[in-house]
Amino acid sequence: MRKILSITVLCLLVSTLTAGELKPLNVYLVGDMPMAGLEDDTLTAGWGRFLVENFVEQVTVSDFSREQLSTKALLNNDWAGIKNELQKKSVIIISFGNTDMSLDENNHSDIVEFQNNLKQLAKEAKKKGCTPIFVTPVAHRYNSRETNELLNRFGAYTDALRHVAQGNGYTLVDLNALTTEIFKDGSLATEFFAEYEIKVGAPIEELPITRLSVEGAQKVAKIVADNLKEQKVKSVKNYIK
Repeated sequence: MRKILSITVLCLLVSTLTAGELKPLNVYLVGDMPMAGLEDDTLTAGWGRFLVENFVEQVTVSDFSREQLSTKALLNNDWAGIKNELQKKSVIIISFGNTDMSLDENNHSDIVEFQNNLKQLAKEAKKKGCTPIFVTPVAHRYNSRETNELLNRFGAYTDALRHVAQGNGYTLVDLNALTTEIFKDGSLATEFFAEYEIKVGAPIEELPITRLSVEGAQKVAKIVADNLKEQKVKSVKNYIK
């Protein structure tokens, strides 16, 4: 008994020392809604805002996500400045697929361009010594007018992001798949969204784009962190609570 207790105490001591000896880690976020939330809106939030709550104190999160940001707009505008801030042995979490579908010419990317943009972001971040991690978008509540079953609004863009991550050996958190499974239960979906409504029989274009509530954003941030921990991602596994 004494030997077992001594080993247990030693393990706890080593664990404590290891946590205390962790070097600072910079985590950068780039993406669109729902990683980002609406500015000046107290009822909704982006999950990126709460990701830091799932890390130990040695982690600093810099959030460059914006609601209407696309890969195209990012590369054409802010990316050069963000890239200059990237530190060696840091992490960048990339989550797009919503705004790139927009018909707005300043944001729209077709699937090929979208994939190329994602590859460029990851390649240039990696060149700076920063580890890319890809996250698919949170599922939105869209329901078939015939069956009221959950529809995947992002479709090909989600698949394109998956392909880039998996095809190039980058870590992927498939948040779209994880939340789609949760949102199949409509009662659970209401816990995530600030605005939630199922209109049985309504044309899909009439259904509202739901936004994460503050509580929902916190839940999603934890799902992301838990999945990274479950995958034992080397760059962050020791920094997740």
